[in-house]
Amino acid sequence: MDFQNIIRLKTINIKILKYKQRYLINIFFMLNKFWFFIILIALGSFGVYAQTDYSNSWDDLYSYNNVKVLFKEGDRLIALTDNGVFTYDKTSGVIEKYSSVNGLSGQNTSTMYYDRTLDIIAIGYENGLLEFIKNDKTIVVKPEIVNFNIAGSKRINHITGTTDGKLFLSTDFGIVGFDLNLMQFNDTYFIGEGSTEVVVNETLIFNQKIYAATDQGIYYAAIDDPFLVDYQQWTHLPFQSLSNIEAFYNRIVCSSNNNIFLLNADDTFVQQLTASGTVRDLRAKNDLLTVTVLNGVTVYDKVFAQIFSYNAETNTDYLTELNTAITDGVTVLMGTKSLGVLKTQVTGVGEFTEIHPQGPLSNNPFSISIKKGQLWVVYGGYNEAYTPQLIKQGISHFDGSHWKNLYYRPGEVQIVDLVHVNIDPYHDNRVYVSSFRQGMLIVENDIVTEHWTNENSGLESLDPNSINIRIGSSTFDDEGNLWVVNAWVENRLKKYFNGNWTSYNLNDIMTNPAFGLNEIVIDQNGNKWIGSRRNGALVVNKDGSKMMSFISNATKGDLPDLNVRSLAVDKNNRVWIGTKAGLRVYDPSEDMFDLDNYQASVIAIAYSDDGNYGEALMGNQSINAICVDGANNKWFGTKNSGVLCTSPNGKETLFKFDTSNSPLPSNKILRIQFDELTGKVYFATDKGIVAFNSKIAPYAEHLQDAYAYPNPVKSNHEFVTIDGRNGNHLPYGTNVKILDASGALVYETNVKEGQENYGGKVVWNKRNLAGKKVASGVYIVLLSNDKGEETAITKIAIIN
Repeated sequence: MDFQNIIRLKTINIKILKYKQRYLINIFFMLNKFWFFIILIALGSFGVYAQTDYSNSWDDLYSYNNVKVLFKEGDRLIALTDNGVFTYDKTSGVIEKYSSVNGLSGQNTSTMYYDRTLDIIAIGYENGLLEFIKNDKTIVVKPEIVNFNIAGSKRINHITGTTDGKLFLSTDFGIVGFDLNLMQFNDTYFIGEGSTEVVVNETLIFNQKIYAATDQGIYYAAIDDPFLVDYQQWTHLPFQSLSNIEAFYNRIVCSSNNNIFLLNADDTFVQQLTASGTVRDLRAKNDLLTVTVLNGVTVYDKVFAQIFSYNAETNTDYLTELNTAITDGVTVLMGTKSLGVLKTQVTGVGEFTEIHPQGPLSNNPFSISIKKGQLWVVYGGYNEAYTPQLIKQGISHFDGSHWKNLYYRPGEVQIVDLVHVNIDPYHDNRVYVSSFRQGMLIVENDIVTEHWTNENSGLESLDPNSINIRIGSSTFDDEGNLWVVNAWVENRLKKYFNGNWTSYNLNDIMTNPAFGLNEIVIDQNGNKWIGSRRNGALVVNKDGSKMMSFISNATKGDLPDLNVRSLAVDKNNRVWIGTKAGLRVYDPSEDMFDLDNYQASVIAIAYSDDGNYGEALMGNQSINAICVDGANNKWFGTKNSGVLCTSPNGKETLFKFDTSNSPLPSNKILRIQFDELTGKVYFATDKGIVAFNSKIAPYAEHLQDAYAYPNPVKSNHEFVTIDGRNGNHLPYGTNVKILDASGALVYETNVKEGQENYGGKVVWNKRNLAGKKVASGVYIVLLSNDKGEETAITKIAIIN
């Protein structure tokens, strides 16, 4: 689009001056008010912005269970979810996902429209963003509404369209037009009195008119009116706030709260139906009207006789809230909040089919844990004041290829506020799940086998006469003891081994009455480190006989804040402490509990002229998560700035991810976990989970068999990797020599220097010590550990 909008408005002024002088003042009023918006749209329309596809290095671990909008075209089903879209082909059974990993923004979706003529999916967002999935699967983003300089919400509430590719976007400020053929915005309609903003919930095109359901009733105008930008061309029918509007059997129906009205030809409203709850969606097709409320779906025929009814509250196997539903007269497809699309038959409710991609229960994780390729997710939770939120969510388990979800329902999970999963290092299929309200669960082979409370274990309740047990987390030491953080009771640290419980009182190191406790980690000396809300980092020695705390006092830890939100122990036994206002690091010593004066260190990344540090790593950011990967790199998750990955000492930045340069759906990072089996780094955000394939391998303890890949190395291969077999990577310090067939040294390195990006493997660029590409041939790789006591050998065939 060029500046057609501006030209069109100038032309309108001329016509109005000539034929309808009474409109001139109104049009000039609109020009003055919306001039900058028109220029913005005009400038934005010169380019079409494509999103980045991150699927080569990132994985999507989103939930697609909360289905907000549904379209069905033939055998193809299109569903809008929290921050993505999935399609389902009935014939092939194939499900395809679209998310931030393959190009969508990952922001909170609000609505969707499918244009069957052009085969384009249009997605509207809470923030006003508009995105398109074209028929060649490319993704186009149009951010003009987001950038529109207007106060208040820019939410896109609904999208409808014409058969010739014209879209009308219902927003919180009015109606915006868009041309799918040209991929550009056109006119914007401020339809309130005096061209003021009106919240438009839905629009309908019917009988050559456009109808807008608003918070102030209905506005309508002729769809082909050349003066549609003039608010006086719109007829206002004042009425209740209307959330939905639909054409049904040559009539217009609309809804307000739980009432459904007909709009008569004389512009009067007549109540036709009363739903069982507030109407969430109205959809009409084949002379059938489908009405969705929070807990049910009802289908009516053209004389408003009920032909189908479903109450989700009576179906315990599929207990869920409902967002939308459509029917073709035979099949009812219901978009649910937690079960994806539920498919059933109009002729009788009984059999249901869930349709959705595999994934976790929801996109609201509280914590994640991973070990040996096994990812576990729980959903919380407590707030920043450590108040339980009574969240009734289950547990999700991903084994690398399949998801298993344990739902909150009889026979599966029946306790609330699950906040942490501790994977048993001694039993691969067993985990210990902490609840901040009702104790702990033991899950074995994806089945809940035990529920520990104050009545059958050493756990304590706030009230001895009831179950109110606030477990922050747990971990195992290298002797097989299970250590449990039990907040808000007398003895806050518990040890469990072989059926026996031991309790430890932490009162001497907890001086602040805010008794919230979260994470527990164990350093290489056996010391337990516990994060707290207002008591800093609490430390208990190996046998529980000595205790100390790191607080904000300059001689007692010198933390930047008493609210410790994350802890991690690295491979050099340094303890990294993330607080609400910055980072500190401490090197535990044998005599640390006897010290009167001790301080955690700042990691300085810039210095002032006087030699003092001028900038500290992480500054004063709130650090929600710290993770140490296989190469001892540090990954920091912040409250609102995304992810930072540094070298082992924190001095060098290796990666920095946020919503602008990665598929992270949010900059609020809740937890980070590194999988030593795969080298993937998992990020739990407040809008879902994604994983980054860092390709970092953990260091092995011993040098065993080695191999190289790809092998043979062809001309199109830029690098060759030298690694240990069967998941046993190279030890730290491994020396690697590459010789040619004559025995001459071609290249030498070690698994020590510059290995931050690789960890326990070596990546060779096929160049010799002089920096030149080596010739074709067979090369011998000699490996030895740092002491020269263990060796390995392999060969590489290079074909240029």
